[in-house]
Amino acid sequence: KIQPPPPVPPAPGPNPGPGPSPGPGPAPIPPPMPESRCGRRNVDGIGFRITGSKNSEAEYGEFPWMVAILKTEEVLGQLRENVYTCGGSLIHRQVVLTGAHCVQNKQPSQLKVRVGEWDTQTKNEIYPHQDRSVVEIVVHPDYYKGGLHNDVALLFLNAPVEPNESIQTVCLPPQDMAFNHETCFASGWGKDVFGKAGTYQVILKKIDLPVVPNDQCQTALRTTRLGP
Repeated sequence: KIQPPPPVPPAPGPNPGPGPSPGPGPAPIPPPMPESRCGRRNVDGIGFRITGSKNSEAEYGEFPWMVAILKTEEVLGQLRENVYTCGGSLIHRQVVLTGAHCVQNKQPSQLKVRVGEWDTQTKNEIYPHQDRSVVEIVVHPDYYKGGLHNDVALLFLNAPVEPNESIQTVCLPPQDMAFNHETCFASGWGKDVFGKAGTYQVILKKIDLPVVPNDQCQTALRTTRLGP
């Protein structure tokens, strides 16, 4: 924790003699806000490392822009809150980027964004997570559910999140930047297999993947249900 600097003592001067007692000193200087930075992955985690890490578990705070999108749903007449629905990326202290398929046909009042999460079943993280309500959902106007074209949406939050070591934004690259043949990380709490049989993850997972050039990607996808 960063402590505020001590108050600056008054400069020495002549003794003014008896007089009224001095009033209270200046208000304490609040600690400075953490420096806002984007896209800095904490490779070694924050505060501790997982010993004997397995199953591609991410370190605590490794991806500080990672958010969990939670929803409220009704099941058999009972409301269930904080149901995991998707992951997202914090691109601004008050804006989350996610997939359109995650939030299409949902109302903002149904959704909540949680930042700073890692282990979903405990509260042992060094920094507490922060929850924000969603006030607006903007889905890409050309999103096509059948082929997942333009599968992008923005969530606007009711208040900015407070940055710390485990909560930071991710950088957005220039539109013309290419990452062909490089590698990237995907992270999330998603199911371990497709379909209803899969189970969601307790601790954030990660996997490094190659970036496939656009023409090769299109050719490959045309042979799947996402094509032609």
